[in-house]
This record gives sequence, C-alpha cells and structure tokens, in this order.
Amino acid sequence: MRKRQVLLIGLLLFLVSSMLWAGSGADRDAGGRRTIRLSIFDRNVAGIDVTDNFMTRWIQENFGDPRNVNVEFVPIPRAQEVDMFNILMAANNAPDIGHIYNEAVVFSYVRGGGLLPLDPLLNSPSGRILTEYLGEAVLTWGRWDGIQYATPSKRIEVGATSTFIRKDWLDTLGLPVPTTFREFETALYAFRDRDPGRIGNQLIPMALEAYDPNITWAAATIIDAMLEPMTPRMLSITRAAELARPGTKEALRYLNRLYNDRLLSPNFALDTDKQQFWRDILSGRVGAFIHSPAGTLYGAGNRRDLAANAPEAVFVPIDPFINSQGLRYKRSNDPIGYYLFIPRTARFPELIIDYLAWQTEVDVANFIRSGVEGIHYDYRTPEGIPINRRVNDDIPAQYRFPGDIYYVSNGTDYGSQELNELAIMLANPESGHLHVEALRVANTDRFDVLPINVPMDTVGRLQTTVRNKGNELYVRSIMAPPAQFDQVYDQLYREYLDVGARAIMDEASAAFEIQYPRARYSHYY
Repeated sequence: MRKRQVLLIGLLLFLVSSMLWAGSGADRDAGGRRTIRLSIFDRNVAGIDVTDNFMTRWIQENFGDPRNVNVEFVPIPRAQEVDMFNILMAANNAPDIGHIYNEAVVFSYVRGGGLLPLDPLLNSPSGRILTEYLGEAVLTWGRWDGIQYATPSKRIEVGATSTFIRKDWLDTLGLPVPTTFREFETALYAFRDRDPGRIGNQLIPMALEAYDPNITWAAATIIDAMLEPMTPRMLSITRAAELARPGTKEALRYLNRLYNDRLLSPNFALDTDKQQFWRDILSGRVGAFIHSPAGTLYGAGNRRDLAANAPEAVFVPIDPFINSQGLRYKRSNDPIGYYLFIPRTARFPELIIDYLAWQTEVDVANFIRSGVEGIHYDYRTPEGIPINRRVNDDIPAQYRFPGDIYYVSNGTDYGSQELNELAIMLANPESGHLHVEALRVANTDRFDVLPINVPMDTVGRLQTTVRNKGNELYVRSIMAPPAQFDQVYDQLYREYLDVGARAIMDEASAAFEIQYPRARYSHYY
C-alpha cells in the first residue's frame, strides 16, 4: 500500500509540474504557430531524454516546421502508464494523443466521454491514408457501439509464443530435439540428472516467472496445448478470464508435477518483473524456456550477453506440444499493439491524424525506425532493409533515441512477410534463421480471438481483482504439494470465479451474442 501511495504522490507531483508547463503558453503563439503534445513512453533508459533527443528534433524539423507546428512530447512512465493517463485524463491535461495497451482503460475513457469520436477525422485525406494503412482488421478493435474511438497500432507479428531449448545440451546427452511432450519431459529430467553444462546446484531445467500482467506467458505453449477444444465464442468470452478456459486445471497439474520434480525455476513466484528469468537464461543456467519469439535471445543485447556468459549455448525453437486433436494449439497476440486515442481536450485533432498519416510514409517510417545510414546502421539493401543496426550503447550520445516513438505499427514492417523475414536474417546472420523459425512456430495452429465491440463495464471494474486472484491461483497451484493440488486449486478457482471472472464471462457472453447473432454466426458457437 505504501509503495502505491509513494507512486501516486510522485505522479501527482509530475502532473502539477506538467500542468504549470502546459499552461505557460497558448494554443497558438504570436505568429500563429500551433502546438501539439504527443505521449511517449519513458522506460527510464539511462542516457536518453525521451522528450528531447535526436529523433524528437528530427520530427520537429520534418513534420512540425513545414506545418508551422510545435511538436512537444509528454513522458509517460511505462511501468505506471495506467495511473499516469488516469490522472492526466481526470485533470483534462492529457496529451493530444495517448497510447496505452489496456483496452479496459481506454473503454473507461469512452464511457466517461473523455475521447473524441474519430470517424469524421478518418474521412479526411490524412484519415483515409491512415485507414488504408491500418485496415479493417485492426480498426475494428478500436470501435465501440459502431463509433471509432481509437486507431490501434498494427501488430506485425501476431504469433505470440514459442518454446526454446539448449541444442548444445541435447547434443552432449545424445538426445533428439523434442517433438512430443514425452521427449520434452525426457530432456528436462536429463538436464536435471546429468547436468550437461556442469552448472551444479544453480541449474534450472526450465525457466519460469510470474510476470504480473501476463503471468501464464512463460508456460503458455504447455497450457494452450492442454486446453480442451474451444469455440470462437468461448475463446472470446474468456479473453479477460483465461484461467477459466477448460483444460487449464490439468495444465496447472502438469506444471505442478514439473515444479515438485525440481524442473522449474525454484523461486519463480518472486520474479514478477522477469528480471531473474532473463538473468538465469543469459547466464547459461537454463535448459529451456517459453517466450515470445520477437523478444528472446535474438536481439543484439541478449545475444551479446549470452555469448559472453555461455559462448557454447545454442537455443533452438521447438514445437513439441500436441493436443488431443493432433494440433500444436497456441494463443495469438491480438492483431494490434497499443490503442491510440485523442482526448476531447485535444486542441488540434486534425493535426494528430496528419501526424499519424505522415508516419505511414515509407521514407518517414524507415527513418524513425532505423535512423541515419553510417550512424545507426551501415547501409540499406535495395529492399530498404538496414544492415548492421546498432544499439544505443554503440551510438554517440547525440544520436540516440527511444524505441517507442513510432506509433502506427508494433514491430517493423517492410511490406511483406518475406521481406520481414529477410530483414531478420540480414540483421543477425548467425542465428536469424532460428528467429524466423521461432516466428513460424508461434504461428503454427494458433488460435485468434474475435473482438467484442459491444460496450461492457465489468472488465474495467473487475479486471484488476480478477487478475490478482488469477495470479494467486496460478502460483499456488503450481507450488502446492502434489497431494494438496486439488484442494488448493479448487478453492482458489471458486474464489477466482466469485471475485469477478464469472461476471466478466457472463457479460462477455451476452455481448458476444449481440455482436455475433447465433442465427448468422452459428459456426462461432
């Protein structure tokens, strides 16, 4: 409680200072110059001022100055984005465009009348450019009651999770790359018993963590393969109550066995920020793990750390978990990244749409994502792919910039899946092919969730309580003594339903039937 109070006091102090700053000028200066304020995540990266850096200055010079516009950036602490936006929205001092990952929070702003309907703006020339770029499959996620209140960013990689294993350890033990549950288990037990890396008592056959917003993520491919077959309706109504999906209990029972057999991270319940998870992997102590393919070992920083700590380590993607239907069932990401919205207090909303449309231009997109040839990368291929991209630590301080400054897509898009895969392999000649394979694994037999655009209040009111109880259910079920598993799980599952999961599913079910009438969409039922 005290930690949250300190956090909120800090956010309030930030808000007061930002209000004083924002109130120091008018919408237009004496020369008629307009000002727009854009939100940007502050991830507290040393050496980078997210409001004033190489890229923010380039945006001012190339978007702002030709239009007689001042472009200002409002820092939003990434770890407190919801608290910060709630405070700013309540004070009518939000930036002219906001971006947030939490759908329920955005909908609460819709219900409160705080967001500008975007349909008229999207009928402008810039709006039509933006609409064409995003496409209906993305835009539908930002629509409630038939009104467009947000333009979500387009997610380039929809496949969510893959499984990775130490190929060098398998080779040492003479074991095959696992293609089934049984072979995967065999490998974990062999890692534990035979210690192919000579790690000693710090060996972790499979890493696990308890990252609060997505607590099942590090076991996702196992859990998903053990789910019972579900209709599109069931997938959608459990989107905010995923531990209610049929088959989850047996998946947690399986993880409970692995944990009690010393095959999983012993202190995973304490690792709520994934920091220990990655320290263990990059130190060379881990034999297998589950994660998104886009954020694993194939980034330059992680590759470098793993090579320094365990140069012999080779992680390869595998796809061993097959369900009762013979499918390698896996969850997907929604086809969107964060929700982009314009508060009703925005002074020049048409300029915000102009800015988003400007970001879709190929040259602009390439520059914002990649920077300057010879500084941020060596050269571009004829397809426009930058070669030998450098991380900020390897770039002179005056040329560094944050990674959350490109709004309209989540991930880098070169126009086709083939070019995107080529870019991955060119960026990392040594293991890029493994990264591409991990993406393909993530997309194999994935299940997609249909959006529900009928307004619902329950998720916004109850999601935090439900998530907290779900986290407790997940952690305690895995850690329970095997003989007590049923008792622990059944009690906590009843509580999970009672604190709000049942109410969320009931409202979602009613909303689903409104949006997808059974008479017309019987195949969803």
